[in-house]
Amino acid sequence: MTPIRGPKYGTPEWLSLRSYDENRAEPAIISASHAATVCGVSEYQTPFEFYLRFLGQLPPIEDNSKMRIGRKMESVILSEYGIQFDRDVSIDSCVFFHPELPFIAATPDCFGRKLMSDPWFPVDSKHTGSRRFRSAYGDEGTDEIPVDYLMQANCQMLVCDADRQETVVFVDGELKLFEIERSQELCDAIIESFREMKERLINRDPPEPDYTHNSTVEIVKEIQKSGTGGVIDLPQDIVDAYVESKRIGSEINKLEKQRDLLKSRVQYYMRDHSTGVFPGGSAEIVKREVTMPGGYRDGYSYYRLDQKKRGKPK
Repeated sequence: MTPIRGPKYGTPEWLSLRSYDENRAEPAIISASHAATVCGVSEYQTPFEFYLRFLGQLPPIEDNSKMRIGRKMESVILSEYGIQFDRDVSIDSCVFFHPELPFIAATPDCFGRKLMSDPWFPVDSKHTGSRRFRSAYGDEGTDEIPVDYLMQANCQMLVCDADRQETVVFVDGELKLFEIERSQELCDAIIESFREMKERLINRDPPEPDYTHNSTVEIVKEIQKSGTGGVIDLPQDIVDAYVESKRIGSEINKLEKQRDLLKSRVQYYMRDHSTGVFPGGSAEIVKREVTMPGGYRDGYSYYRLDQKKRGKPK
């Protein structure tokens, strides 16, 4: 099946696809870059947050220097990818829609192929630091890439009717190549999750917040409104959550007081000394003065104790 070609990347028409539009034939079009999020497996965002941002109930994620640098590096990475791995490269910077499920979209960074007779396959370029690479990626030539990228790759293969994708990663001045075979199981999960999210967006039926995800606390704070005088009956599980939060808060206060007393004991023992050495000389505590910049406490300073290892004596 041939995908349906859409607007060019970065144009107003392309940007308009990133939000809900009831006047469009498909009011909710979801991109491959959100596949892991909508499927509930992203480390960065939850379906709940995606729903709110797509409907404009939360502001869009602000552009930052890392994102801008990534976009500027993309053309360089893809050009070197073609040279280093002997690939034909076709950069077609537009969005593609699934021919039978047009609410599913994808914008691959480019398309590649090994031989002139081979079919084109989607290619993504990524860049990362060495520490992140070691913890999140596996061996070159495998599909061991972060789940957000793996889901994005499968969604792009689904839309473009491809059996494979290559993801090239720039790390420490080198390119690392990963090869992803299309997973029908993941593609089926993407179709089901995208269809469910589409219906939720149309019907204004938000997903439940994921209270195990790190982003949920800040999202709830952002959407919370002050009381308007209404009254709501609380179910027992919400009451239990409130009571448990108060208990934990009380425990934290007790532990913070215990911590402060222990720290004061160390500070008093060190008094005017800037360094305290552990028995055997294996480590030391260094007292540093920290000054608060700006705000109502501008110029306020306090002493912080930092532990660090000691070098071997010469």
